[in-house]
Amino acid sequence: MILLKSLMSKCLLIAEKIKSQRYKKNKITAKKIRTLNGFENEAIEIPGQVSFAVMVADTSCITEDFLGQFSVISSMVSLDYLWNEIRAKCNAYGCGMSIKKDCLAFYSYRDPNPCNSFNVYNHLLDYLNQILSNSVDLDSYIIGAIGNSEPILTGKSEISIGNREYLCD
Repeated sequence: MILLKSLMSKCLLIAEKIKSQRYKKNKITAKKIRTLNGFENEAIEIPGQVSFAVMVADTSCITEDFLGQFSVISSMVSLDYLWNEIRAKCNAYGCGMSIKKDCLAFYSYRDPNPCNSFNVYNHLLDYLNQILSNSVDLDSYIIGAIGNSEPILTGKSEISIGNREYLCD
């Protein structure tokens, strides 16, 4: 028992040493920044030429009745607006909008210009107003949202999900 405790304490010391060296070596720093609207956020700087840009909002006020509609909006924003503005025009590797029960997120990854991505996120309202003023066919977005929530399953996947539902419920 004493051997196990001393082994664990040595492992923890080594883990701390690895963690501190990694941050020193890679010069990863966290900074508090103040945005234009006065909110304080945290930015993490990494030594690289590309980065990630994420904007998150609390959506706990949205009832579950609207989650389906927000999935359609997420599909529309991800595939049209964000894809064109961030992926196609600015060469980010990927981008999108995700909505869950308590969280709305806009993200880009391997992004050579994250400041522009935040600018694109902030102009999303203009895009949505344009959608509302034009008569846009929403059928393809609805089908896309359903496809994201109910993907086609292989036989193996169906059995795995059935087993998990049977055993866990």
